[in-house]
Amino acid sequence: MGGEGELATKGTKSTEGRKLAEFAAYLSAFRRTDLRQVVVNWSKRKGEGIVRMYGMTPEERFTAIESLLASLSEAQVRNEAQIEASNAAIEKQNAGIRDLVIVNRTLVEAQMKTTAQIEAVSAELREKHKATEDKLHALIEIVDRMIRNQQK
Repeated sequence: MGGEGELATKGTKSTEGRKLAEFAAYLSAFRRTDLRQVVVNWSKRKGEGIVRMYGMTPEERFTAIESLLASLSEAQVRNEAQIEASNAAIEKQNAGIRDLVIVNRTLVEAQMKTTAQIEAVSAELREKHKATEDKLHALIEIVDRMIRNQQK
């Protein structure tokens, strides 16, 4: 690995796709530039080289570029699968949120009904308490009069 004319890579598979994508983006900006210079500049900019194309024939360069494009395509497919999985998870969470909103509305409506019932019962109890209080005062007056009448 790393010899002239070979496609050499560094890093783990998780970073390989990212590095290849960065290189392809950098390469696309220099379509008419000498490929060796592009690789050298990209390597200096990144601090490391992932592809060595020094001394390659045009066919070898083409093969190396095809290999890079194949790797990018594979990475794209993996990314699309991850995006689809993420979208499915997001949709599932959105459905859960919608269900929670419905439950919340139901609870709010039930609370409003309960509050109205409590207010109605409270008003009824106030009226009954007032009536009981009036009767108690009337009874107290009667007993008071009876006691005064007996004392005379």
